[in-house]
Amino acid sequence: MKHYTKEELELYRHHEMSVLRRVACSAHLKECTACTSLLKELDTDDAFVMELRDSIRIFDEAAKRDMGK
Repeated sequence: MKHYTKEELELYRHHEMSVLRRVACSAHLKECTACTSLLKELDTDDAFVMELRDSIRIFDEAAKRDMGK
């Protein structure tokens, strides 16, 4: 069984695959725990990055407020 790469799964997640490739990937994900796990890992990574960006934004806003005092 061919496994999908992180890059391919990124295309899948962001709806950037052709319809036929997306259908094939969906079918594969229903049967492949390795690729499903990798897909979940990518989702977790995205959530971490979003939290990190929010933390940086909050830090920057606080620093700007402190500089204005």
